[in-house]
Amino acid sequence: MHEQGLGNVENVVAPIVRGMIEGERVPARDTEPAGFFATFVSLQLGRTPTAAAVFEEQATQLMRATVRSHPAADDDVKQYLKGVRVTSADAVQWTLTNALHYAGCFLDLKLKLLRNETATDFITSDAPAALHNTWAQHLDEHHGTIGMACSGLQVFLPLSPRHVALLYDDRVYRVGSDRADVVPVRDARLVKQINSLQVTFAERALFYQRESSAKHIDALPWELRPEASARVETCRYVADDGRSHLISTRRVGSRVKLKSEIFAVRAQWLRVPDTDRVRSWRPLAMTFAELVREERQHQERSKPRPRRPEGPDESRRFRRVIED
Repeated sequence: MHEQGLGNVENVVAPIVRGMIEGERVPARDTEPAGFFATFVSLQLGRTPTAAAVFEEQATQLMRATVRSHPAADDDVKQYLKGVRVTSADAVQWTLTNALHYAGCFLDLKLKLLRNETATDFITSDAPAALHNTWAQHLDEHHGTIGMACSGLQVFLPLSPRHVALLYDDRVYRVGSDRADVVPVRDARLVKQINSLQVTFAERALFYQRESSAKHIDALPWELRPEASARVETCRYVADDGRSHLISTRRVGSRVKLKSEIFAVRAQWLRVPDTDRVRSWRPLAMTFAELVREERQHQERSKPRPRRPEGPDESRRFRRVIED
């Protein structure tokens, strides 16, 4: 079902992408085509096995925290929980639903087209939407600076061997001329760096058009590619009273470093201390995310609750099912 939904979105976005490749026409911000493209990018991020792994890790950590905090949870139960995980055959369906809900977080990002004018082609992968944050790339990749609402976020999406769509936080960066929608890339080193992002975000496959690209791919920094087991990271914070838990689950950032004058950080953002860069968010994106979260919580609270067991016999049957 989710593949059919993706196909419907791709049918709408196809002429927009074709216009970007063939005519180098970039949708203007706050227009319907820009909204469709942002949704398409969000769905690309939500359709991968890594996105599903993040979802299952979130569910697992939430389950463990809930059970641990219950008064009846003794040490044996807590020890047993370490080997229990939540999995779902519909995990990708959930992540695609989330991607659709939160696609509006990308609407405040500026969209430009990078035109490759070098002899080296752009490559793509089975997870083509690559997240980065040049403004915070000198920090450890575990700090979590590539969230949907993070300041300095960049999203690179290859469209062809000659074009990459770039969504970026234009409060932080100046990419080419402020009035130009298309930015020429004449440095093959930058093409290699952008292609390196595809190596680190790819699930299983890279795609290229010309046979000559194979040698270039072999020379990419494969040592920067994380193991599958290290792509998802969880931080768990417990309040002093032990009753409140904050669970943060995220994809570990890339260790690729983009070094190009094309991504110029604006002067006022260069002065932001590192301690603030790891907790800086784009106001519009954060507001949108909070509104979506509140709406979904309201919908969840409005759902009918399961009927409580009535009478001692039914209560015993209820307990036995739970125990089993």
